[in-house]
Amino acid sequence: MAGKRIATSDTEADLHNGALRLMLEYWLPYQLSFVANRVSQALEAIYRSEYGMTVASWRVMAVLGFRAPLSGREVAELAAMDQVQVTRAINHLRTLGFVTRRTDRGDRRKALLGLTAKGQEVYLQIIPRAQEIENQLLASMSSAEIEGLRDAAARLVENAKGLP
Repeated sequence: MAGKRIATSDTEADLHNGALRLMLEYWLPYQLSFVANRVSQALEAIYRSEYGMTVASWRVMAVLGFRAPLSGREVAELAAMDQVQVTRAINHLRTLGFVTRRTDRGDRRKALLGLTAKGQEVYLQIIPRAQEIENQLLASMSSAEIEGLRDAAARLVENAKGLP
C-alpha cells in the first residue's frame, strides 16, 4: 500500500465475502507487537552471539539490572512473562554466572535474585546498545512526538495490566 494510511476507526475492518475481517496492519496491538519483535530480534543478535543469552534471559536480566533484588514472581510480573519462562531463564542465567539467588532474611521461604558482578558487567555492556536501537527507532520523530509516545505507551501499559 503506497503512501500514508490513517485508520478510519479504532477497529479498522472491512467486509470481505460476507465476513468481517480485521485489517491487521492497522490494529494497534499488532503494530506494537511488530515493533517489540523487531527490537527483540536486533538485540538478540547481540546478546545471543556474545553472551549466550535468550530473549527470555535478557528480559529477566534487564528487570534485575534495574530493580534487584526481586523474587521470581516479581520478575515474572515486571517482565510480563509466565513463571515457567522466568524459572528457565533464571536457571540459564545462573549457569552463565550472571544471576545470584539467596534466601530472603525476612521470609526464609522466599528466594531473592540479583545480578552477579559478571552479570552486572554484561548488563552494562548491553544497555548502550539497546539505547542505540531505541535511538534508531525514534530517529524520525521530534522530541515532542517522543514525549507524547512515551506518555501514551505508559498509559497503554497501565491499561494492559487490567486485561484478563
